[in-house]
Amino acid sequence: MEESVKGCDYVLHVASPVFAISDNNKEIEMAVNGTKFTLNACLKFNVKKVVITSSISAMIHDDFEQDENSWF
Repeated sequence: MEESVKGCDYVLHVASPVFAISDNNKEIEMAVNGTKFTLNACLKFNVKKVVITSSISAMIHDDFEQDENSWF
């Protein structure tokens, strides 16, 4: 799978499992490990630039309150 970035100058990481609220650490671990795997593959094959996007889910608190402190 890491071979998919071989020969690439740029990689966009735009997809990851999204769980609005999850008590299941396995689901969160899966998303984190997927990003780490992508970044390590990019390092291995000397990719010049990686862009990782996110979503509103990255700033949602357990109580769904959003304010200026939501972006950590």
